[in-house]
Amino acid sequence: MTADCNGYIRVYRPSHPRAMSDGYIYEHILAAEEKMRFPLPNNSVVHHIDGNRANNAQDNLLVCKNIAAHNTAHKEERALLHFGNERALKCKFCGCYDLPENLYVPPKGSPHHRHCFNGYYKKYLIIKAHNHRSHLTGNSPGK
Repeated sequence: MTADCNGYIRVYRPSHPRAMSDGYIYEHILAAEEKMRFPLPNNSVVHHIDGNRANNAQDNLLVCKNIAAHNTAHKEERALLHFGNERALKCKFCGCYDLPENLYVPPKGSPHHRHCFNGYYKKYLIIKAHNHRSHLTGNSPGK
């Protein structure tokens, strides 16, 4: 057994299908497979619930079907930590967490409070107007 530079425990099992080229496999994969009682699919990701990469206790591991599900697990943990509700989303402009019903959630892009967007857009228009005036008079903003 050895630990890698990221804190994951590695076990030498060269015959395992998910072993790396050096013959090692991450211990959390072996522990999750033991818990599930079957080999994990190649695209699955094992999540450490407490965030401790060396804690490979079976009750600390969550098998995610893919990297997107794993990223969702991290996103929900951050929302729970910062807001107390796993449904909370982070505003693109102020960085605060809030429930989706209090945010504008565009089909593409990042969720945000409408008042945060309005404040950002107002500043953007002021800067744009200043740069436009400077361009017309020949004065650059740095002069």
